Amino acid sequence: MSYELIIFISMQIIVDLIVKYFMIVDPKAPIVTSNNLEYIMTFRGLFMLVVTAYLPLKASYSANAIIPFPINEECIKTLEMALLMPTSANFFYQYLETICG
Repeated sequence: MSYELIIFISMQIIVDLIVKYFMIVDPKAPIVTSNNLEYIMTFRGLFMLVVTAYLPLKASYSANAIIPFPINEECIKTLEMALLMPTSANFFYQYLETICG
């Protein structure tokens, strides 16, 4: 989410600086008189839609590399079974280290 926010803010600042440059410094430029600035702002909006909606949606449907198979109810209820899995054991010990350390 922070990656999306960084891209969103940087794109917003860059496009706004371009638009404001042409509007204030060079208002007689062909890009201003032919309304091409609207195309730039439309492209910005479509780019933001892809970054903030399409890419996270696509990532949510990708397979999770951390959990190789779905954990059943017995595995969740029994701590010993959960700690036999190397991934969950590593996360559990990292959690204990952050709390104690």
